[in-house]
Amino acid sequence: MFRHLLVSGGQTANLSRSEADVIAEELVRLGIPDDILILESEATNTGENVRFGRAKVAEVIGLDEIRTIATIIQSQQ
Repeated sequence: MFRHLLVSGGQTANLSRSEADVIAEELVRLGIPDDILILESEATNTGENVRFGRAKVAEVIGLDEIRTIATIIQSQQ
């Protein structure tokens, strides 16, 4: 379904690791190949997820390679 998956999220007060690292670990456990993951682990809010995630994608694969985008937002409740 996809060649790359961006996982964005920095460290929060509740975690000793970044949200991106925690989510990536679970994705790999569920069978997603780790070599397709692009991790951005500095963002602390939604705006930073977008800005920092875009910069990380540009760095890793280049923005001109993007054809479609799907967004999934995890809500902590």
